[in-house]
Amino acid sequence: MAVIDYYGIEEAIKSVIDAELSGNFICLVEQEIMLDPDRSFIGIYLNRRDAPADIQTMSAGQRTRYDLTVSIWVYTMALEVALAAEIRDDLIGNLERELMEHRSTINGGDFFIQGGEFQSAKDDEGEFFVLGAETVLVLQADSQV
Repeated sequence: MAVIDYYGIEEAIKSVIDAELSGNFICLVEQEIMLDPDRSFIGIYLNRRDAPADIQTMSAGQRTRYDLTVSIWVYTMALEVALAAEIRDDLIGNLERELMEHRSTINGGDFFIQGGEFQSAKDDEGEFFVLGAETVLVLQADSQV
């Protein structure tokens, strides 16, 4: 079977983020979250793949169509929760806009945004507010004989 370049898809997402998104952040693929009060963190993670029966074609057995779920997490830190939220909201909004505007460079544009979760906490010392927001992308990819 022709393999799906999962990491290549994640790298294509990273390329769009690095080239088009402005701001003070670091963007990494499949790496641990790096919290830093001086810059935000964007992490790209492949979560799962599904092969739902309703998206398979007559070539089943020769080709399998997968729905790939990718999470893009944005984390921000600030001494005030309102500031951390403002930075997070701006970054996640701009991230989603850039992904939509440059969709053809990611998997041929065959994806949609599904939503995501929010997280909030204090850092280990209890000094900074840490806020996170997730954007979930669902992409379709084929593997074939």
